[in-house]
Amino acid sequence: VGSRHVLLEHCLVCAHPVSTGGKAMDQSPVQLRESSDTQFKILHVSDTHNMHWTIEERFPLPDADILCHTGDFTNHGTPEELASFGQWLQHLSTRFRAIVVIPGNHDWYHTRHAVAKGQLSAEQAVAPGYYRSLLASATSGGLPANCFMLDHEEVVIDGLRIWGAAWCPWNPCKRSDGVDHRPECRQLFEAFSRAKGGEANRFGEIPVGVDVLLTHGPAAGIMDCLGTPGRGWGYSEALLTHIKRAGVGMHLFGHLHEQRGHWRRDTTGRYTGSIEYQRRPDAGPFPTTGPPPEDYPCKFISCNAMANHPSLEGIKSAHIAGPARLILLQVPRSPAMASQAVAVDGNDEEVKMALAPGSGEAQVVSSRRVLIKNVAHQTFLGTPDEQSVLMQRDGVGCTWDVLDCPHEPGSFYLLHCSTQRCLDTHGEGAIEVWNGGQTIDQLIVGNTSVNAGNLRWKLIPCPHQPGAVYIVNTRHRKFLDTHGRSVKVWNNNGKDVDTVIRENTSKYAGNVRWMLVPSS
Repeated sequence: VGSRHVLLEHCLVCAHPVSTGGKAMDQSPVQLRESSDTQFKILHVSDTHNMHWTIEERFPLPDADILCHTGDFTNHGTPEELASFGQWLQHLSTRFRAIVVIPGNHDWYHTRHAVAKGQLSAEQAVAPGYYRSLLASATSGGLPANCFMLDHEEVVIDGLRIWGAAWCPWNPCKRSDGVDHRPECRQLFEAFSRAKGGEANRFGEIPVGVDVLLTHGPAAGIMDCLGTPGRGWGYSEALLTHIKRAGVGMHLFGHLHEQRGHWRRDTTGRYTGSIEYQRRPDAGPFPTTGPPPEDYPCKFISCNAMANHPSLEGIKSAHIAGPARLILLQVPRSPAMASQAVAVDGNDEEVKMALAPGSGEAQVVSSRRVLIKNVAHQTFLGTPDEQSVLMQRDGVGCTWDVLDCPHEPGSFYLLHCSTQRCLDTHGEGAIEVWNGGQTIDQLIVGNTSVNAGNLRWKLIPCPHQPGAVYIVNTRHRKFLDTHGRSVKVWNNNGKDVDTVIRENTSKYAGNVRWMLVPSS
């Protein structure tokens, strides 16, 4: 799948004014492109270490569109800690369009301990979506529908591409790549290597042209200093290399509490900014290495580890020492997205989709009416009795509307036009259409429960057959599948989406491939 390059336009740091050698922090926009349409407010938090409920006692969270947490939301990642954090996300969910989270090193400690004690297999701990499921299961009522726990994957929100490169559970604390000396860390890495192969870091998966990169640790030489400039800790050389390769627009991270601060590129191409962390009010900013090199692609860099550093400060108590960082940015929408229109089934009319690189997922950018045709059987998805979903030969009464999901960017509803019911699955058994006796507007507005994903689907372009797509349920991560007449969802005995797609080359491959045929 070809990459889509939608980059940031302007970036304005609107959070707390910070002293930078006696000068107020520059709050004018950072120019990245010449035109723009869509404006976002991103709120960056990190390293809250179980103190999430106390943040607003001192630093109220400003209004924003997207909340990004770059890890260490707990101290150990225990079920009790995860339950509290999940409840906090539920509490905040109505204040943001989307919440995007990655785990940090502290959030893996309980899982690593379980692997060491033989209570959890290493294969389970490195399986795709493990941490998402762990947090959801610990949270009463599950995660909010607009919360995305990213595991080396991307979410696209109105053209803004956010990639979450989560901390790998085998990494040592002092380096955000490599393999820790503990036996359980070696087990975890070997389990990952058997399943996926590759190096001890996963930064090579960062796609080219990503707008916002979330990691827990810093790139080498950029806000990684423990007090002696030029000597780093917790960093990754590989991350530095891949940020340059991918041309990342903005990098958000944490990990080093004493490196809380920012860098931004000004109109001359130089970086301005500073470290905001101070051991004492009269001590001045903590030392750092920097600024970033001139060939560094990021227009804005934020380390916002919000907890204090008790050992440096000579105290025993931990507290939230700095506020969330508010970032205002604008992205172009129409020209770039329109340029990614994809012709479907040889028809000159187009179903417009914006392709998300890496995962290959597609975000429908406008509602379109289509026939859904299976590649293998050349039959159409329909519902002859207004409830059951079956394949039909003639396509009569088989039109569907593709509707954006406002709660989960990049997902959508498939609405059967005649019945005004949505394609629905519970993960097993027959597929049906359902609306609960509601209008489609009522259904979509109320589609926010823990079961909301039953009605939500993603279109993923097929790399083996141009024009074909996979239709994957967002909750169950299973593919729409037919063997001729009946329709079900399937993932080849629990395999992850990427593996199913990679292995979809047999003589039965067309059973899970579909064409969207435009319908008037």
